Amino acid sequence: MGRAYPSMEHGTPYVYGHPIAPCAMADAKGNVSVIMHAESNARLEKMLRATCIELGLKTSVVGRPLRGSVIKEFAVPNTVSQSWYLGRAVHMARKSKTNFVDAIFDVMPGRVLFSGKIIDVNRDVSKGGYTVGRCVIAPLAGDELETGDTSTEKRHLVIPFQNEFLYAAYTDSEDMHESEVLCTVPDLISVLGEDGEAIGSQELRYGLKATVISMPGHPLWTGDERGLKIGGPEYFGLNMKWHSVGKYEKPKSVLDEFK
Repeated sequence: MGRAYPSMEHGTPYVYGHPIAPCAMADAKGNVSVIMHAESNARLEKMLRATCIELGLKTSVVGRPLRGSVIKEFAVPNTVSQSWYLGRAVHMARKSKTNFVDAIFDVMPGRVLFSGKIIDVNRDVSKGGYTVGRCVIAPLAGDELETGDTSTEKRHLVIPFQNEFLYAAYTDSEDMHESEVLCTVPDLISVLGEDGEAIGSQELRYGLKATVISMPGHPLWTGDERGLKIGGPEYFGLNMKWHSVGKYEKPKSVLDEFK
C-alpha cells in the first residue's frame, strides 16, 4: 500500500475491488479461524478483529493469493527499495554529522511541517483494537534551538492518530483551537526523533524533541476517488478535505543501481 494504514481493507488491491477472502487467521496455540466469504472487505476486517481480540491480540492472517497482473497494477512499487534508501540516507547523515531531514528529502519529495517538543499525549485503545489519540507539539524555547535555527513559529501542532497519524494542524497555544490544517492522509506524516528514527504513535511521550515531516501519497491513493474514499479523511470520520504536501515521485529501485 506504500504507507501504513490500520486495517487490511487498506491494501491497495483491496481498495480497487479485489477480495481478501477466503482468508485464515491462526494463533500460536493452534486456534484457527477461516472466513470463506464476507459481504465486503470492511465487514471482513471487523470479523477478523473480533477474532483477534478473542485470541489475545496475537494472531497472524493470510488472505487469498492475488495474480501477478493484479500486483503489478495495484501495488505501490519499489517500497522496499525506498525504505533502504531512506535508511541509508539517515545513517550516512548521522555518520557525517549532517542534517538527516535534508538527507531524507534528497531521496524523496516532502517537506518539514514542524519542529518542537511534545508537550501532551492522549492515547487510548478503541473498541476495535486501534490505538487512538493525539499529541501536541510546542515550538522550542530560545535556549533549546539548534545553532543557526531562526524559527519564529509560536503556534503549536496537533497530530491526531488511529494507529497511524491522520493529519497535522496548527493550533493556538492557549485554547488549542485548530487554525490551519497542513497535511492529511493519504499523504504520509512521520514524526522523527533527534537521531532521525521514526517515532510511532505508541512511542510518543512527553518531552521528546521531534521533527514532523510529510511526504506525498501514491496516485493509487490520491488520483482516484476510490483511494481517497478509503484512505482519505472521510474514512476516519474527519470533516476536512485532503491536504497534500506535493507531487509524488516514484522511488528508484536498488536493482537499477546495483544490477
